[in-house]
Amino acid sequence: MRPKFINARDKLMEQGKRHIMESGFNSFSVPSLTAECGMGTGTFYGYFKSKNDLIMEIMEADWNAIINDIDSFVTPENSSYDNLRYIYERISHFESSYGFSALDASAKSALVLEYEKRSLKSICSTIAEGFERQIAMGRMSMELPPETAAYYIVQLCAMTGMNPDTSFDDLWKFMHIKGI
Repeated sequence: MRPKFINARDKLMEQGKRHIMESGFNSFSVPSLTAECGMGTGTFYGYFKSKNDLIMEIMEADWNAIINDIDSFVTPENSSYDNLRYIYERISHFESSYGFSALDASAKSALVLEYEKRSLKSICSTIAEGFERQIAMGRMSMELPPETAAYYIVQLCAMTGMNPDTSFDDLWKFMHIKGI
């Protein structure tokens, strides 16, 4: 049976995101969301199998927007500093928006973590390509293969981005590779 609200799904996603941002995952409930949207819980379940499905779709939409932003900004022609700073800022924003912390990473489901991992591969490839160009021009050297270094660096950006006491410049100093 098709729900009678034409924009109900969008309304549920919009209000669901607001609830998550304001109150977090644990205080979010389907009955309170549907009441606020002026619809019954049956309408919710016409669009989503569960609260977790709604949360996944909300986060996936935001994550896709971030990946698209990163993909459009990060190029091998940009400096490594500028590329990594942009990745750090965008991932940090995502992590802080959803209230993740290093201790609360369990709030992310295995599906979210797998999705992030797949999405970050394209970013790692671009960073590795930039490293390879810098190495070929004699402007940098590293002990690790560029693909491995890129993977570690992007992971560091994600992890340190969850800590509000860590700045990108702190991360840059920590991982500084001669010549970057």
